[in-house]
Amino acid sequence: MPSGLPFLASDIGCIAGGYLAPSLHKPLRLNMVNARLTVISIGAVCMVGPALISFVVDPITAILCFSLGGFAHQMLSSMMYALMGDVFEKSEVATATGVAGMFGYLGGALFTLLVGALANTIGYEPLFAMLFAFDLVAAATLWAFIGVRRGAEVAQAAE
Repeated sequence: MPSGLPFLASDIGCIAGGYLAPSLHKPLRLNMVNARLTVISIGAVCMVGPALISFVVDPITAILCFSLGGFAHQMLSSMMYALMGDVFEKSEVATATGVAGMFGYLGGALFTLLVGALANTIGYEPLFAMLFAFDLVAAATLWAFIGVRRGAEVAQAAE
């Protein structure tokens, strides 16, 4: 059972992200874009799990940290694709999703090569910490570029 836990946690993260955004939408009076960005930010913070793997000695704890990372990654990944429908016009969603997927997979392939090269020289511990930092930077970048400001929300509602 413990070896399958990261996969189960990833599945739960994907589903939880989908339910969490609408749950934050009304009580916190966020528009849907900001609610999804909040879920992405929560996922980015939860990526601390893989960053802590190098500090644990127990294999079960390492699996739990890795599972938290899988949960977090799938939660924010599902919100990234959900954002496409929120920030692009209906006729552009498929193209935007395709381009995002293409660059995501290209980045994944290049990152795999980089990780392979760096793992031999510096080890895996710094790489797991870098994953956490990358997700935090990505969440901050999303907030900076597509987060809806309160003033813009009020002006848009008045139109």
